Amino acid sequence: MKFRTLAGALGAAAVLCLPALNSPATAVPEVAAVATDPVVTITYPSSVPLVGGVAHLTYGDPLPVTVRVSGAAGVARGSVSLVMGAWNETGAKARPLDANGTALFSMPLLDAGGPRPLTVWFTPAPGSAYTAAEADGAPVLIARLPAQVSLAGPATLAYGESGEVTATVVPANGFTPVGTVNFHYHSQTSGPLRVSPDTGRATWQLPKALVGQREVKVNYRPDNVQNFATTDDGAWTINVVKDATTTTARAAYKLARKTLRVRARVVPAHGMPMLGSVQFIVTHKGLKPAKKRVRVSSNGVAVFTAPAPRKGTYKIVVQYVGQTRFQASAAPTFKKTV
Repeated sequence: MKFRTLAGALGAAAVLCLPALNSPATAVPEVAAVATDPVVTITYPSSVPLVGGVAHLTYGDPLPVTVRVSGAAGVARGSVSLVMGAWNETGAKARPLDANGTALFSMPLLDAGGPRPLTVWFTPAPGSAYTAAEADGAPVLIARLPAQVSLAGPATLAYGESGEVTATVVPANGFTPVGTVNFHYHSQTSGPLRVSPDTGRATWQLPKALVGQREVKVNYRPDNVQNFATTDDGAWTINVVKDATTTTARAAYKLARKTLRVRARVVPAHGMPMLGSVQFIVTHKGLKPAKKRVRVSSNGVAVFTAPAPRKGTYKIVVQYVGQTRFQASAAPTFKKTV
């Protein structure tokens, strides 16, 4: 900066007066340098997206903020303080500028919300060529943290068979899952089940479902809904197939009535009440075959009484014909001699 002389300050027409002989010289006062305004630059990492002038983060994301103070007089000396929303670092927590005129702030874990304004104050060191200054950075919006929810269970179940499905909740940024999951399966729900904070898992015993493709869905509800987002995208498909059955039969001859009483029993693999019918065929050489389809009781029993007017050997065939929930099965063909 160029400073003017005292004579120049008095004007071009002023007369220069020399001091009288033997009088003491008069000292000319120094003009103090004038401080200038600095340039304060606030920088976020390149990984932080700026949308419409707003910095977007997710709860738990780190946010280092770099502040640099400089200007025409070179690198600044002094300290900077930072305020973002209700959180601030001022006074004793002010960051001194390093030799490059920069200071780094590591933001603490802040609740989701915003956008929060961010402001930096520069306090110059004594004798600095710069004035105190204030600057605003891009406001910061912190979104709730989503969680990944996966499901695992059996791919296939027989009608009446029990099975388990397990949900695993994995929040981002290394947080421990704290909350509940709710399973939905074939119009039934589990109700809220607490997720283990150690494994992130919750398991549900599946109710019995009808034959067909069945989908299990799950949603996660965090306890801290301010900072963690709910998740509804977990799904698992189970193919429920017909249950296997076993059919047995025996026959008794009734002499007084000259009949064969054939009793069949159909047993499902997983203990569900039986449905469907049993086909009986009783044959004897020289006689017309006796045939009948008999509906089974809920405990799987069906009985057929066939005429046995002649002595000899009768061949007996018993077959459970199957149903939408149960596979067909047959008893070994056997003979009865009367």
